[in-house]
Amino acid sequence: MSDFPIELRQYPRGSDMPWHLDEQMYASPQWEIIYTIDNSSDSYTKWRDDSGQEHSIWTEPNSLLAVEAEGWEHRVLPVKKGVRTILKMAFTTTNMKLPAFEANLSREAYSK
Repeated sequence: MSDFPIELRQYPRGSDMPWHLDEQMYASPQWEIIYTIDNSSDSYTKWRDDSGQEHSIWTEPNSLLAVEAEGWEHRVLPVKKGVRTILKMAFTTTNMKLPAFEANLSREAYSK
């Protein structure tokens, strides 16, 4: 694990997350780990592989999804019904922080 705060996120009806790459906050390797606590939603996670091919998965409750930081672009499709609740955390084998660590830590979600 890393010392970056674990995020509790809830995706209620109408919410989504656009295409993005998770920013590298630690020297390699860094993985973003998404633990799905509950998912009564119809929302899927999509990603693009190295060839540009799109894939999708409905994340089951009590499941893990790992995404390499600055790896594949991914998104969360809009929730039309139900709710998706996750914990998001960073995993790394190093404590060497990059400048993005402080930039991400100062985001509104962590400065309250």
